[in-house]
Amino acid sequence: MSKIIGIDLGTTNSCAAVLEAGAPKVIPNLHYIAKKVRFLNDVVVELTYQDGKVIQYDMSLMFPKYPQLEELRKNRTLFENGRLDPGGYNVVWNDDLDFDATSIYEDGIVVGQEEISINQQIGVLLAKTRNEMGVTQTELAKLA
Repeated sequence: MSKIIGIDLGTTNSCAAVLEAGAPKVIPNLHYIAKKVRFLNDVVVELTYQDGKVIQYDMSLMFPKYPQLEELRKNRTLFENGRLDPGGYNVVWNDDLDFDATSIYEDGIVVGQEEISINQQIGVLLAKTRNEMGVTQTELAKLA
């Protein structure tokens, strides 16, 4: 039997669930959204995330696994001309070179914490709590 997948695409946060044995099971949100990227010495990137965390990551750690990324060390202009994709999910250099912002969040080094507005703090905490509880935005709205 195939599974039914439901997706709630919100402006700030999203949620997905599958229907198993007649009950929804939330798929944890595994993406961290970057808001800003900076390119530092050598091939170190620094991303600032929606939750205010500032994280640095040395791209050379990925060279053994993804040798095509070595082009970033060879071509400083290419490296410095990277950007975030529109959703903040990836750092993109060109059609062949990009890297997942979630991997940087999970494997990088936290070097700071920017202050975020109370509304952003509430949104981050709400999304985290919803994911931990396995509650969709729709279900939460019904409780309000």
